[in-house]
Amino acid sequence: KDVGEKAMSYAEKNLAASFDLAKSLVRAKDVEEIVKIQTEYVKTQMQHLNEQAKELSQSATKLAMDAAKPKS
Repeated sequence: KDVGEKAMSYAEKNLAASFDLAKSLVRAKDVEEIVKIQTEYVKTQMQHLNEQAKELSQSATKLAMDAAKPKS
């Protein structure tokens, strides 16, 4: 996949996770459960965003390296 496709895929996954969060929050029984759900969501999303950023960076670096290679 190219960088644009990866970014779009990540955006779709992150949007789906946000909708799942909203569904979970609506079903929460009390404030304590809301805080727990939100905390877990933020923790998980931060991990995913970190992984996504690394992968996009690696892909962009590879593209730049490939573009800089002399053409024969």
